[in-house]
Amino acid sequence: MGRHLPLPAVRRGADGGELRGPRGQRADGRRRRRDPRGDGAVRRARALAGQGVGPRGHVGRLRVVTAPPPYPRIAHVLAGRGSRDDLVLSAAEVASLWSRPLLVEEKLDGATVVLWREGGRLECALRSGPGGQDRARQLGPLRAWLAPRSAALGPVLAEGASAVYAEWLLLTHSVHYDRLSDYLVGLDVLGPSGAFLDVDGRDAVLAAAGLVPPPRLHRGMLGGVGDLEALLGRSSGCDGPMEGLIVRTLDGTEPRIAKLVRPGFSPAPDEAWRGERPRNQLADRDASWH
Repeated sequence: MGRHLPLPAVRRGADGGELRGPRGQRADGRRRRRDPRGDGAVRRARALAGQGVGPRGHVGRLRVVTAPPPYPRIAHVLAGRGSRDDLVLSAAEVASLWSRPLLVEEKLDGATVVLWREGGRLECALRSGPGGQDRARQLGPLRAWLAPRSAALGPVLAEGASAVYAEWLLLTHSVHYDRLSDYLVGLDVLGPSGAFLDVDGRDAVLAAAGLVPPPRLHRGMLGGVGDLEALLGRSSGCDGPMEGLIVRTLDGTEPRIAKLVRPGFSPAPDEAWRGERPRNQLADRDASWH
């Protein structure tokens, strides 16, 4: 009788995913198949929720999702108001802001999400992308919120935008809001060309999709950091102080966007997400999800 050779071992990470070897090669020594699309798109196969997964975790039915790129990290205007690995604008970049007209918005404290259209379906994901960890179970309520609005969002995502990035504000993070205009606030729009739209283009897409933009505090020129810091104050969504400010160039030229976090702001620690989180409230109490 012939001897059966053992199959090559496949190394897996903590999430169960296969660890890769050198470029073009899998961890078990076999060659990886090339992406037939060849466009570098992120393609991830995920089991349909509640379907095709056996008692031992065997996947029986897969759906391939092509997700937009993650929302880029936003650099600080001033250093020292975030973690050590945060991005910070250079002195030259900060100086260039004051030479151009700007839009200043309140920085809202929520979960950054992305919306896009996939094969006729409205898709959504957290910043970590499809299949990323949803430790606070935010996606279920987000999908429920989106369902009655898909008729307005679908055509916009099919024609005027590749993706809409937004802030999902149902759960309280570090700032408890009790009079929000809505639970989903549009942040940025990725156009069909793959570039972010300018402020006016973004606002037009958000209006067509039925999404509100962030609270607007200033539009025009600013004389420097002092003028910007003077806009820090009470949040539009509660009686407490705002998290900070978002600064955008009106024409979308670089640096296109930056942030100024208020002194003393501290984000909720990871331990806070292990339990049930309180919910924010809308200005319209009857429409709030209690």
